[in-house]
Amino acid sequence: LGFFGDVNDTLGFYLQFQGLENTPDRRVTPTGVSGEGGSAAFNIIDAYLTFYLDDPFQLIVGKFKNAFSRSNLEGCAIPITLDRSPYVYEPYRVSRDFGFALWGNLWDAKLGYKLAIMEGRDGSRGNNLEPGGNAISQLRYEGRVHLSLMGPEFMYGYGGTYMGSRRVLTFGAGYSYEPSVVYADMGDLAAGIAPSGEKDYTAMTIDAFFEYPYSFATVTLSAAAFNFSWDDAYKGARPDTSSYGYRGERSGYYAKGAYMPVWKLGSGKIQAFVRYEKWEFAWLGPMWDQALTVTEFGFNYYLYNDVLKITLDYSSTVFDVEEVGPNPTYANYNTATLGIQMHY
Repeated sequence: LGFFGDVNDTLGFYLQFQGLENTPDRRVTPTGVSGEGGSAAFNIIDAYLTFYLDDPFQLIVGKFKNAFSRSNLEGCAIPITLDRSPYVYEPYRVSRDFGFALWGNLWDAKLGYKLAIMEGRDGSRGNNLEPGGNAISQLRYEGRVHLSLMGPEFMYGYGGTYMGSRRVLTFGAGYSYEPSVVYADMGDLAAGIAPSGEKDYTAMTIDAFFEYPYSFATVTLSAAAFNFSWDDAYKGARPDTSSYGYRGERSGYYAKGAYMPVWKLGSGKIQAFVRYEKWEFAWLGPMWDQALTVTEFGFNYYLYNDVLKITLDYSSTVFDVEEVGPNPTYANYNTATLGIQMHY
């Protein structure tokens, strides 16, 4: 549920509420199937002001999407696939964070940039310990740039597909940095061993997006590669748990595509899609140097001028090394999903 608008030609606002995905009924997680489910909540996920000074200089202040990756900045309602990959998110604040971003478009919107200073990790108690020091130096600094060789992508966010309304070829890159985000060794407070050493967080991504409305169909292709690093903090004797796991130190890539014929099926349009991704993790569950692949395919069916979307999706997750035992957490699994979405 969202509210947005413009106060005048310069000032705008955006406020969005959402029931969190991790509800008690949810059993399928990014790396397996849980018997416990999650916890329900209804939160403010976006709350920010926008300041339009000129095309090259625009400002966002508040809680909003991180500027790092194209995947995160693609509209939640219009990805090619059923949902974006769970492995592309940054740690700690994941998709949204508090801060401000200066962004804009140059050369008739062929070149776009985003520069952001965000809060990043915020933990000082219990198991969420964060190294002390200068709070300013521990903010997260992010930058992103893209080059559009066909039609411009001139918004802060991107489309996962433009449904054949644009001709787009865009190449992008992002960088994220947060100093002293974890300890090299968490120590043991009960034994009187204090945490020691500090490690920085860095992340890099490159991506490409292509969409073209041919006479017979609209073809969409998208790919990206990522690297998330804590400078090998997971190798410490007592590493910070946030430096490993499926949102910890890792690298990977995805490639996906869609095909939408110009003809209609009944009163709606159909779009076939596929996705393949490969990820390598420093430490996932009980496994060092674990890796997984995800293969996904399905169909979107759009009705009422794309307001209503029905999706049939099938995905397969395969680990390089399956966990053995009576109740494995990391075991190969397949998921079939039938979803319906209305977006206006």
